[in-house]
Amino acid sequence: MAIELALDPKDQATYGGPEWVPLDLAGLDFIPFDVLDPLEHQMIRLWGIGLPRLIAEEMPEDTMRAKLGLIWLARKLAGVETPDLAEFKIHARRVAVRAGVKPAGDGGPPAKASSATSSEERASATGSSPSSPGSGKTRATNSRRVKSGN
Repeated sequence: MAIELALDPKDQATYGGPEWVPLDLAGLDFIPFDVLDPLEHQMIRLWGIGLPRLIAEEMPEDTMRAKLGLIWLARKLAGVETPDLAEFKIHARRVAVRAGVKPAGDGGPPAKASSATSSEERASATGSSPSSPGSGKTRATNSRRVKSGN
């Protein structure tokens, strides 16, 4: 599962780097040990948990630790200058997370996605109306219709 994470604007001004940083959670298995182990060791030293527990237990609960750990890891793996975990003082509840874009067909970096895409823009790209099944809305959303006059 690929995600993208963004710091709060105040933290972004402090730490710099790209607005959105990608993290391919499924791809962590393919990162060499000598790259990933020192990063995971910082988590274990600071919090007493490693990546599997962070992803399996903290991430589904949307904890501050999950957001802090994931954006820190994403920045480190992307080569963005970022301090050690214990020194990375951010507003963790304000970290934005979104589904990541799929990598380009050549295996290169993910395609740049717009951070603000309206349902109308998505609809025009797919040739459907915003409320049609191809617009990205779920069936449950489309089936919730309120009849007037009741």
